[in-house]
Amino acid sequence: PLSRAAIISRNDGVRRDLVWTAHHSVYDGWSINKMTELLARLIQGETRLAPVPASRFIAYLSRQDQEKTTAFWRTHLQDASWSRFPPLPSPQYSADPRDLLHSQLNVSQISGEVTTPTILRAAWALLVSTYTGAEESVTSIVLSGRMAPVEGITDLVAPTVTSVPFRVSTSRDRSVRDFLADVQDRAIEMIPYEHTGIQNIRRIVPDLGPEFDPGHSFIVQPAEESEMATSIPYTELERSTTSGNAFDAYPLTVECTMGLKTNTVGIELSYDRKVVAPGDAQRLLTYFDHFVQELSRNAEADQSLEHLQLQLAEDKAQLCKWNSVMPPRIERCIHDLVGEQITARPAATAISAWDGEMTYGELDDASRRLAHHL
Repeated sequence: PLSRAAIISRNDGVRRDLVWTAHHSVYDGWSINKMTELLARLIQGETRLAPVPASRFIAYLSRQDQEKTTAFWRTHLQDASWSRFPPLPSPQYSADPRDLLHSQLNVSQISGEVTTPTILRAAWALLVSTYTGAEESVTSIVLSGRMAPVEGITDLVAPTVTSVPFRVSTSRDRSVRDFLADVQDRAIEMIPYEHTGIQNIRRIVPDLGPEFDPGHSFIVQPAEESEMATSIPYTELERSTTSGNAFDAYPLTVECTMGLKTNTVGIELSYDRKVVAPGDAQRLLTYFDHFVQELSRNAEADQSLEHLQLQLAEDKAQLCKWNSVMPPRIERCIHDLVGEQITARPAATAISAWDGEMTYGELDDASRRLAHHL
């Protein structure tokens, strides 16, 4: 079964536990919180409960305009230059993200219309493109799916969570203001199409290829959702949950939990240490915090991204230390060094290409004949 429940009495004969086991396809974080609330109200004796029927949400999905959906995703992802981040040890590798890192960051006061979720998504996109060396970023972002225009969707006790690829240009000649506005606008534009599903997006945009997968996921949990997750309206009911990492197919997931009345954001990074070393995971968190601060401080700036201080001071100091001693200058040419290799190892492979190989001896013979011909 997809779901089963049992009431287990403890040895003291007083306390009893309700154990609910469910497949991840029948719940999400939001619906668990709503179900906990309804259960608590039932325990308190309420009988007039009117749960929102899931049929409303299903009807909304069935009415989606497929032509508009196809047009949107083709425009959003056509000719996307994506690289899996982080790269896997092998194409067949199955991720096992057992390790967790936690941190907190304070987002500086943001002027203008830019929101904190926009700053967080933009900082992560910029960080990914810095690691991949690309001028754009493609990230799998996880959304609650509760922005759909369905009556009572925030009270629906059913999963609506969805995952979509989020693409944005991180070209360093863009202004900070333009970059943040683009991230925010794209997030709003994709709301009507966020329930498409990556498997359908691969079909809609065949140029992405069947292996299209950003390789990681990024989550921003809204303040109201995070507050709801940590509070139960009735003290008679306590909730204990197990980790959801078993359902995470990605070797790297970043979850940002926003505070309701503060600028503090909690960060949880789950990772597979066979893909991301512990030291590298910590560095990701450190740089993510740094990028968030840089973008939030310069949210209204017209300066380009390349003028932001994206490198940490300690990294600059380390680079200076590594390069503090200049190696001695050697007055020799490259062909002299190649000549030494020819003399020392004439039978060793000098060139290995798809259309053939050459030893150092053969390379020397061919280059001499070419030089004589010229």
